[in-house]
Amino acid sequence: MTSDAGGRKGHAAGHRADRQDPDAGRERDGRNLGRGDEGAMATRLDSEDRRILRVMSRSTAWSAATSLPLQLPVDADVRHPLGFMLRGGIGIVTGGIGTAIDWANDSFLTMSGYSREDIATGRLDWATLTPADWHDEDRRRLAVSRTTGFAVVYQKQLWRADGSRMPVLFGYTLDAGPPTAFVVDLTAATSAAPRTDAEAHHARFFEISHVAFWTADAQGRMIFSSRRIAERLGTDVALDDEAAQAELIHPDDRALAVSTWQHAIASGMAYDLEVRARGLDGAPYRWTRLRASPDHDAHGRVVGWYGTSEDVHDRHLAGIALAESEMRFKRLVDDMPVMVWLTDADNQTTYMSRRWYEFTGQTEAQAMGLGWVDAILPEDRPRLAPIRRMIRAGRPFELDFRVRRADGEARWVMSAGLPRFGPDGSIIGYAGSLTDIHARKIAEREVATMQMRLARALDGTGVGVWEWDSVSDTVVISGGALAISGFRNLDVDYQPIDYRGAIHPGDRPRLLAAMDDYVAGRSKEFAVEMRVRTSDRGWVWVLDRGTATARDADGRATHMVGTLTNIDQGKRAQAELEWAVDHDALTGLANRTLFRRRLDEAVAHGRCALALLDIDDFKAVNDVCGHGTGDALLRMLAERLSAFAGPGETVARLGGDEFTLIIPDCGDAVGLLARLDTLRRELDAPFDHDGYLLSCRSSIGIAIAPDHGDDASTLLKSADIAMYSAKHARRGGVALFEPMLGERVRHEASRLVALREALDAGTIEPCYESIVRLSDGALAGFEAVAHIPGDSIVDTHDSIVIGDAAVAIRLGELLLDRVLEDFAGWRAAGFAPEFVSINVALPELRRAGFAQRLLGRLAAYGIPPTCLRIEILDAGLNGGRGADRAEATIDELSRNGVRVGIDRFGAAAASLSHLTRLRLAAIKVDAQFVAGVATPGSEQTVVRAVIGLAQSFDLNSVALGVETAVQAAKLKDLGCMFAQGPLYGAPRDAAATLAALRAD
Repeated sequence: MTSDAGGRKGHAAGHRADRQDPDAGRERDGRNLGRGDEGAMATRLDSEDRRILRVMSRSTAWSAATSLPLQLPVDADVRHPLGFMLRGGIGIVTGGIGTAIDWANDSFLTMSGYSREDIATGRLDWATLTPADWHDEDRRRLAVSRTTGFAVVYQKQLWRADGSRMPVLFGYTLDAGPPTAFVVDLTAATSAAPRTDAEAHHARFFEISHVAFWTADAQGRMIFSSRRIAERLGTDVALDDEAAQAELIHPDDRALAVSTWQHAIASGMAYDLEVRARGLDGAPYRWTRLRASPDHDAHGRVVGWYGTSEDVHDRHLAGIALAESEMRFKRLVDDMPVMVWLTDADNQTTYMSRRWYEFTGQTEAQAMGLGWVDAILPEDRPRLAPIRRMIRAGRPFELDFRVRRADGEARWVMSAGLPRFGPDGSIIGYAGSLTDIHARKIAEREVATMQMRLARALDGTGVGVWEWDSVSDTVVISGGALAISGFRNLDVDYQPIDYRGAIHPGDRPRLLAAMDDYVAGRSKEFAVEMRVRTSDRGWVWVLDRGTATARDADGRATHMVGTLTNIDQGKRAQAELEWAVDHDALTGLANRTLFRRRLDEAVAHGRCALALLDIDDFKAVNDVCGHGTGDALLRMLAERLSAFAGPGETVARLGGDEFTLIIPDCGDAVGLLARLDTLRRELDAPFDHDGYLLSCRSSIGIAIAPDHGDDASTLLKSADIAMYSAKHARRGGVALFEPMLGERVRHEASRLVALREALDAGTIEPCYESIVRLSDGALAGFEAVAHIPGDSIVDTHDSIVIGDAAVAIRLGELLLDRVLEDFAGWRAAGFAPEFVSINVALPELRRAGFAQRLLGRLAAYGIPPTCLRIEILDAGLNGGRGADRAEATIDELSRNGVRVGIDRFGAAAASLSHLTRLRLAAIKVDAQFVAGVATPGSEQTVVRAVIGLAQSFDLNSVALGVETAVQAAKLKDLGCMFAQGPLYGAPRDAAATLAALRAD
């Protein structure tokens, strides 16, 4: 404690000596005292301070700490960091961080508030001295020091004895004997710096400001002036030399400046004055703005003055130039033939040129604000409403109205205005002009009168008149022309219109191009058919014709007149006719003509696909529900097909229930099949119509060009064969044409195509196959079949017909008429057989009224019903759709004498209940069993059983496909009554059949 006290006493004495003689302090300590000078300093230190000095002189932590720019207390001796430390500026602590503290100097105990007793008793250690939030940082810094061997210096915080935190600069080293820490209290530095910074900021602002500042006492004597005052007036002028300062003011302004200042001192009132002043260097006078304001105490007494001096010379000259510019502008405007006006942001008139006052006789006082409106005729003042709206919207405007001239005459004028904008982009008023257009108005009225007379003459002919001017690029149109467009409620004879906006967007480019060619002289005629908008937002077709009435020196038309003729009715009729040529009237789809054209285009373009769709059993829908329902089904399918088709794809109806879909750029076959199978499912979805829940199944055949045909005809045939394949495989399917289709399928598909073509061409002829009575071998009758050109025989029970109800019905109706016609001829010739049989397809039996139509035809030809036998396939009667109607038809025919038999009995899943439930007359044994009848076996057993059933139910039995006499003999032995087949000759046409009858 003694040495510490002695150290503090020596420090105090040395500090007082420095204050009394600063130069002596500098000589004693020296600003450049280094580590080699500690011997001289050590003469003033006790032994403990010497030990500390030695530690610090070798410490890298101290070297780092003393190089930092610290803000130290103002009374500290900082001429050498060692002197500052020895005089109590830096605290020193020994002892490892994280452990007990061994020793601390007085500076540290003073700044921290602890005592040596706290160290001796162990109450003060690093754990209690350091806040917990600094422990991790201390350990990290210590680890760095131990690893690198370098000292660490950083800012941190320590706890004071009173519980407050102390910001410090902390240095720590391990290279000078015991672990030693150096601590500098930064509290004073952190609190004093902001005040010093603020004062420096204000001083800097005074230095850089272009305004000179000064202060004076209550009597006006200068106390302070900024650097700008000295720069302007010169350093030779004293602050309190008012006479010298007055000499710097221009003689013309000097008296005013002095009197203004004296009045301010006497009255205590602020002043603001602009005078011309110069400096002592003889520079030219410059306009200067002088301002002063008094400073009052709490009682309102003036205790001083604050003032500024500001150079406003450039601004003053600019104001003079602006005034001269405004004068020149006013003279120029006054000499203009138009009247010029200005308004402010509130739409109040602030300026009218001289021409207005001469024109109206108003004075300036009368015209300002809104007074100029008084010169407008009262009946024209409502016409100003558009101007007000345009001004509120900040838009330019033009408007004409009448003004009462000074001599009392009312004259037409046009007012045009443009918004004026301020530096920030806001509108600060309007500028505009008023032009006397009275002569033009009179001329326009005369022209309008002539045009009205012409227009009225043309209106009676349904032709409207228009006029175009190149300058305004506007079209004026007559009332008749407006009426053509549907604007019949206009009370004017001529009306300007936005002709571009009135034209249909699809026709606008064509019209503008034609007009541009005519105006430029590239075409000799201007005539365009186009659509123009009507008052109900619709469109009407017009013929627009025009001719140039004036051209400029370059040959460009500058004025045109023309006519508009309503051609809407003719255009619509033409469009309807063109549409009807290429479209199906029922569904609105492309018809066969347009389909063929589109298919040719698609095939010529490259890879494409053709899908051919057919509705299974569509004819039954017509028969059961009526043609209205059938038409509704077709329209619904057309809508679904159209919705399914993609861009560039064509949906067409070829006729009946056949539809097509042309798919350009069809992609691969796998994706195509998947997509069209989706279409099939969408088409098969049921829909409701007038209480009927209608559904259908569609079969779709697909052919791809050029793989399956490189022309439209071949591609269509391939798609037809693929569709037949889909029907044959399973009704309601999708099939892709394949060159390697089974011969049977390809053959039958080809036969079906040939049959359809023959039906369309009307080239089918009936042929007759002989039926003989086995008991005596006599000719008993014939079965009628159809002969297709190319020596092909087919009937309604043929497999190619069963899958196509429409074909079956068409074939059945054709055969029935031709067979009855032939049979009636044979009867008339006296050679009629006992009967003729004809196959009837199940769709025909399901049709409403089939029995009545058949009986009516028999009566028309005079043929007894017993002479006709119809044959059916019983597979279609097994509970299928329409089976009840078919059974009712069979019953009605049987009751009226027509014999009904079952064809090919046993070939399919026949139901024995048909033999008990239906009024039947015969059953026919299928040829596949007859082929083996001569040999004991299963076929013979089946034939015997079928003949036995016929006998049991009292039915005639007929064997099909008899080829040999052995088969005929065996059938006779088994009790079969009739036979037909190759053994008795091939089918013959009507003439050959008559010859056979004659020969029999």
